[in-house]
Amino acid sequence: MFRAFLAEKRNVLTLSITAFLIDTALGSWFMVLPIYLAQLGASTIDIGICYAILNIAWFTLQLPGGFLSDRMGRKKLIVLSSSTFFACSICLALAETWFTATLAIAAFWAFSGLQAPSFSSLIAETVDEKRRPSAFAFYGLFVNLGWAIGPLIGALLIPSYGFQILFYITAVVSGFCWLVRLLFLQETMKKSKGSKFIIPAINRNLTYFLLACSLFGLSCGVTSPIIVPHAKEVLKLSFVDIELMFFLAQLAACIANPPCGALVRKLGDKESVAISFLISGLTITMWAYFKHLWIAVTLMAIFSISLYALYQVSYGTLISNLTVSKTRATILGISAITTGVSTALGSTIGSYIWEIYNPLIPFILAGILTVPSALLLLKIKQKNP
Repeated sequence: MFRAFLAEKRNVLTLSITAFLIDTALGSWFMVLPIYLAQLGASTIDIGICYAILNIAWFTLQLPGGFLSDRMGRKKLIVLSSSTFFACSICLALAETWFTATLAIAAFWAFSGLQAPSFSSLIAETVDEKRRPSAFAFYGLFVNLGWAIGPLIGALLIPSYGFQILFYITAVVSGFCWLVRLLFLQETMKKSKGSKFIIPAINRNLTYFLLACSLFGLSCGVTSPIIVPHAKEVLKLSFVDIELMFFLAQLAACIANPPCGALVRKLGDKESVAISFLISGLTITMWAYFKHLWIAVTLMAIFSISLYALYQVSYGTLISNLTVSKTRATILGISAITTGVSTALGSTIGSYIWEIYNPLIPFILAGILTVPSALLLLKIKQKNP
């Protein structure tokens, strides 16, 4: 399926391989970040604050990242942003409190967010419209593979060597990937003389899209900082069990990526995004109730397939079809910042409710919020800008 695609599309292959390497390094420790923050003295509410800061850092810089990408070009912004990852990882390794560790990760996330619109735009502009689902599926396969292998590495290394060694590994891998991107990425945006910032028109379709993403961001936010504490304190899973659960869940998402590309082409992009919303909400709610390891693994796997395979492929395809090249990265940035605000708000609310009231309420709320999110998407009437 991807043989001809691989032969022609150097950009997608370069982004996929470097993202795989970086995400493998990140996945070795980020999936169990709450455990590390707790070791540094953070409470559950503090962890919620940490995730709120990380969400703000990741999402808010995507708007200026979109503007800069449409102005400067895709490759330049990716290379500039990637050049900061080494220093951020070293600072994280040297951090002595949960708050300074949060700031180091936030800097990493901020520059990742700055380049994110360029990633999606570069992939969309590298292939023709009919092959976009395959391109995003191929990229997503490598990303999910990295997040699958990472927790397995963490389970092997953290009990014996601690978290710091993984932070230094992340620094080395990030530096190598920066060099690969510098040498092998090719620019896709054609710049015209005297180009100016173009303010994109937010039509009805984009309005529905942004509102749906904002609600879904709130849904994801209320559970993201408490999944690991809930697995440890409520479901009574061990550290190795938690890492195994994330490994198998992300591996399932990795395997599901190519079929999801075909599914998006068959069902349609907005329909696929809506389905991913509903499935992710239902499964994360059910997951919170089951204390059996393999039931938890199965539900987390379905959740990961919907969120990290079906959603990622269909989201990239839908927003590419709703935008034009000159303003695509800017629209991606606007989408990110609206999602980020709601996700950050959700992280604070979810951790507070989990700690003070009832640990099941945030998961129920997450499931409920996906319903209006999906309904808003289905109100989109046409896919082309």
